[in-house]
Amino acid sequence: SIERNVHSLPEEVFIIPYSLAKSFGAQIYSIAVKPSNFSRIYQMAEDLANVLTGVNIYAGLNKKIFFYIKGVGYEFHGWELIFIPLIIAAFIILNSMLSSVYERTREIAIYSAIGLSPLHIAGLLLAESIVYAIIGSVLGYTMGIVGYPILINLGIFPSDIPLNYSSSWVIITLSVCILVTLLSTLYPMYKASKLATPSIERAWKIPTKPKENEWTIPLPFVAATEREALGILMFLKEFFEAHAVERTDAVFATKDMEYYEENKSKILVMTVRLAPFEMGVVQEVHIKAESSPEGERYHFGIYLKRLDGYLRIWKMSNRKFADEIRKQLLIWRGLSPKDKEEYMARAPELIKQLRTEGEEQNG
Repeated sequence: SIERNVHSLPEEVFIIPYSLAKSFGAQIYSIAVKPSNFSRIYQMAEDLANVLTGVNIYAGLNKKIFFYIKGVGYEFHGWELIFIPLIIAAFIILNSMLSSVYERTREIAIYSAIGLSPLHIAGLLLAESIVYAIIGSVLGYTMGIVGYPILINLGIFPSDIPLNYSSSWVIITLSVCILVTLLSTLYPMYKASKLATPSIERAWKIPTKPKENEWTIPLPFVAATEREALGILMFLKEFFEAHAVERTDAVFATKDMEYYEENKSKILVMTVRLAPFEMGVVQEVHIKAESSPEGERYHFGIYLKRLDGYLRIWKMSNRKFADEIRKQLLIWRGLSPKDKEEYMARAPELIKQLRTEGEEQNG
């Protein structure tokens, strides 16, 4: 056997004649060759490296030393033959996904109406394309395994070309197919998100700005009846009560919750501490359900009044706070009629409880 990179310490080495070492049964561990023709020294080193596997070959000439060793390398051939078919396949997938987007315009509009953001709708399309890519790749691989012997028996495929089903190239091929499918879905994803919100806004933003220490924020939500408005306020009450304790991952913490009515408006009032809590940002929050002039619908909004903390931190933190409330209103839309009815039925009792607690705090 041939060993490589074996090193010995100087104190462990004796320099003796070759014949004496051979008489002791010594083995050859390295060979130094001085050719008669120095012009062939590099060619000799290359020839030895091709014959001896795993052996280091050093060749030195004119104060330069070159290192030769036989190793494994990869070289790709035939990419130009599959480049055009890949482009054609990508355009076919692109056309199919675009057709799917336009066929589902009404479905996308429904998703947008129930509160899904353009990012979520694009994510749905991406998830669909991932499923298609994985299933298509696996089916193609399976059909190749099953179809190969059939094609050989029919004389369509040459039998002298063996197929290696366990090769790493199978993984590379499947990965390329999946990647082409996903890349072909990027533009349809963008078009789907544009259909969801046909504007430059990709997410909900607060439409108003604060005036000194006060901020009125309208919410994109309307209750059809007074009873539903009360049910929503009670739903929000439970949400705020679940945030009564400061947590590291919380956006806010509440205390001193009250309820009152003013000029046909239903109002939920509380004191809120905003994250980051160490900044000491405290505000008074009014969640309002204001009756429309017709008196049938109720529009929701938030009134904020800064009590303590830096103004800049107060503005930044309230963007997350307002968005949390908006998301809760969207969750209300997704509740079953039975759950909504339960909140609306409990509303009078909870309102009475809040009023009693408020009177005790004020008293």
